Amino acid sequence: MSAFKKLSRPDITYVPYVANKNWTVSSASLSTSGSFNIYIGANITGNFTPGNRSIEPTSSNQYQRLIYDSINHMFYQAYAPTDLLSTQSLMFNIDTYASASQFRPTSSYFIYDTNPNIIKNNFPTGVGQTIRVLAIDQKVFGSKILPYTFAMTSSTFKITDDGNGNLYTGSTQIGNIFYSQGIAVLTNQAYSASFPTSSATSFNITFQNEHIVYENEIRCIVRESDFNLSYNPSLVTNIYSGSLKDFTTGSAFYPYATTIGLYNDDNELLMVAKFGKPIMISPNTDMTFIVKYDL
Repeated sequence: MSAFKKLSRPDITYVPYVANKNWTVSSASLSTSGSFNIYIGANITGNFTPGNRSIEPTSSNQYQRLIYDSINHMFYQAYAPTDLLSTQSLMFNIDTYASASQFRPTSSYFIYDTNPNIIKNNFPTGVGQTIRVLAIDQKVFGSKILPYTFAMTSSTFKITDDGNGNLYTGSTQIGNIFYSQGIAVLTNQAYSASFPTSSATSFNITFQNEHIVYENEIRCIVRESDFNLSYNPSLVTNIYSGSLKDFTTGSAFYPYATTIGLYNDDNELLMVAKFGKPIMISPNTDMTFIVKYDL
């Protein structure tokens, strides 16, 4: 019989695999890593036309006014009635898309966090009030930060998340964390104004991320009548006649598999899967070998 067997399309599936990693980052490495940045956002009014931009306050080379407006626009829309947002293309499901309301009289908007226990009504709207924004690069937080794992600690403060998107120090709610965007926002004015934005104050950031790795799974089905002959060349006694050693011809001899090779339609070897130990090919039942590989 042939040593090859054709795979069908249903034998190949594409499945997600969730991996997690613990991260600990010190404030000293914030400026060098490029993956963690702390910004100041401010509710500033004034004549900031292109000709007057030189006098507009910045934070890490970003305009504080734009940082404040961006965070407000993305996450706190309901608390800024004059700021309309139209994001019809972002409608993932009925729970994450709010229609026109008293806050959005002419437009609908996307809700980034649907947890009913998140507290967002402490977002500052007074002129001159500020926020602190910790932005983590997606290559670090992956698909999201796992709830209950985020913490920022120093000798003078400890900030943790409650699993609902709220940041606390002790019993005081001081801001929010948006797990899927890798963004933490301090909205409490007492903490926002005093929170460090450089390595001058030593603190650590810890969290656990979730990273989804996609795998291909290939089912290699071996029927009880398949591959019941060995292709080991050491069993051949005469290469010209192809005769085998005597012990291979008895009913008690069963071949073992050690390797699966995957080929394309041109019989070119694409990949090899090695077993941890030889596996006997059963003569009585079908067997399924599953080969997995990451993309």
